[in-house]
This record gives sequence, C-alpha cells and structure tokens, in this order.
Amino acid sequence: MQNQGKHFKLTGWINPITRVIAVVERGMKEGVFRPVDPFLAVIHIMGICTFYHNAQANMRNVQPDYEWFTPEAIERFTESAIAMVLAGLKA
Repeated sequence: MQNQGKHFKLTGWINPITRVIAVVERGMKEGVFRPVDPFLAVIHIMGICTFYHNAQANMRNVQPDYEWFTPEAIERFTESAIAMVLAGLKA
C-alpha cells in the first residue's frame, strides 16, 4: 500500500473507506457518535482491523501458543475490536 500511493487505487480500499467515513459522519449527525474527525476515525479502525493479521507472526513472540486464526479467536478479536471502536465513538 505504500510506493508513494501509486498502487493504492488497485487495492480496492477507496470505496470501503469512503463508505465507513459516511457511516461515521451519519452517526455524528444523528448524535450517536461524538464529534470526531471521520477520516482519522476510519484510519484508526483500519489499523485495529489490519494489525491483527499483519502482526500475528511477530506477536507469536509475546504469546507463542495463541491460536490466531481459529474461528473462536477471530470472533474474540472481532467482538473486542467492535467494542473498542464503539467505546471511542459513542456520544
């Protein structure tokens, strides 16, 4: 995703990012979310979601026996990520 951005358009990320920004903006407008910078909020959400996958090999040094990609582990991560994001955004 780096390379001075020249390959970013090929990743398919632009539409999902734009859609999630719209969700954050709508949540603020409806009073469900507190005022935040929607773009930064989405960048943080992306970081939470992608770090789990991208860093799992390194994190094995911290928890070598952790099963990263079992359905149960993915469900725990998903629920935790949702709770953290909503706690940060809720009004």
